[in-house]
Amino acid sequence: MRSFLLDFWSRVFACLRWVSPFSAASAIFPRLKNAAVIETWVLAHTILAILCFAVTPHLDLGMWRLAFATYGGLQVFSTVVYQIVCV
Repeated sequence: MRSFLLDFWSRVFACLRWVSPFSAASAIFPRLKNAAVIETWVLAHTILAILCFAVTPHLDLGMWRLAFATYGGLQVFSTVVYQIVCV
C-alpha cells in the first residue's frame, strides 16, 4: 500500500543520510565500509566526545564551545538518521 507520508519520510531520510560525515566519506571512498574502519570511527568519535565534554566546562574556550556543541549535535543527528535509515 502506497502512502504519501511513508513516501515523504522515506525521501526525507534518504536525503538526510548524506548529512552524516561517515556516509559522505564512505560514498567517496567505498573501502571505508568495513568493520575495522567503522569501529575505529565510532571509538575515535566517542573518545573525542568524552574529551570535549570533560574539558569544556573547565576552560574558557570561546568559539570552541560552539564548535564542540555543533560537532556533538551533528554526531547525535547523524546517529539518529543512520539508525532510522539502516533499520
